[in-house]
Amino acid sequence: MPRSSSRGRLTARLLFAAIIASVAGCGRTISPSELPGTWTISRSSQHLFPADFDVTSATLVFKSDGTFTASGLPQEIVLLHATGSDAVARINGSGRWVLLERLGFSDATGFMLEFKAIQGPAQYKIPFSTMLFSVSKTEGVVKIHYFHDDPDLGRKVEFEKRK
Repeated sequence: MPRSSSRGRLTARLLFAAIIASVAGCGRTISPSELPGTWTISRSSQHLFPADFDVTSATLVFKSDGTFTASGLPQEIVLLHATGSDAVARINGSGRWVLLERLGFSDATGFMLEFKAIQGPAQYKIPFSTMLFSVSKTEGVVKIHYFHDDPDLGRKVEFEKRK
């Protein structure tokens, strides 16, 4: 009997340690120092756009001082209800970025872009903040993404950091 009792205590301790470790990990999984650099939409997201929209020419450049510049991004990022050719009209802009906390039970971390300037074919409200983006890390590789439309459809547009 003492043997099974000590085994039970060990199991309880391991379970307790696992719970504490998972609760302690509820903050950010991405460090702000991992974001500065130039990011482009990944080629694997090309199927979500018209054939003549070269996703690799859309770039976000994040600086370590918390500012960013954007060039050639699809307008759907700042006009959330844009459809068809309006959604993929290109915009340029600049502003600041903020890494937020982890999103619920997801492995993704919230990521806000606040545009202070936007150039494109439409009228834009400035400043314009979007928390459309998330950041996640899989096997040491950080990716930024947003959903092309309804997140339940899983049409994820991913940005990769240039090396």
